[in-house]
Amino acid sequence: MKRFRKSMVLLAAMGVMFCVSIPLLAQSPDDISMTTKTEVAIPGHLLEPGTYWIRRVMANERSVYEVRSNDGHFIGFINVIPTQRTGREDAEVDVSDPDAAGVQVLQAWYGQGQNIGYDVLYPRGDMQKLDQIAEMQAHSSGSAGQH
Repeated sequence: MKRFRKSMVLLAAMGVMFCVSIPLLAQSPDDISMTTKTEVAIPGHLLEPGTYWIRRVMANERSVYEVRSNDGHFIGFINVIPTQRTGREDAEVDVSDPDAAGVQVLQAWYGQGQNIGYDVLYPRGDMQKLDQIAEMQAHSSGSAGQH
């Protein structure tokens, strides 16, 4: 009888842990996966080509998101503000044209087929820092001047 009780307590504890973990694994409808074939800047970071996840940090806080690589590696946090676009609904992610250093910038993202999304906020001076990083990487890889 003691063994049965222990098994029931263990089973109940596992059930509670499962129920608690479901909200932690759930995604917000505003979370996105972004795949890029070129380097793309986000605040404070220059993302290498690849797939990244942008997920809301807290369910009740819509202005802070985290960026992780496809393998789960934490990249950083980004601040956003809600935005609305008019006209086109063809892209979920808006990226700028390359600047003088060849850096493209993540500007905003939208739900699939929606006009409501999020603009990414960049600290003052961040683009200059990201341009310097891109130029240093180009020089170290031997592709300076080949944008």
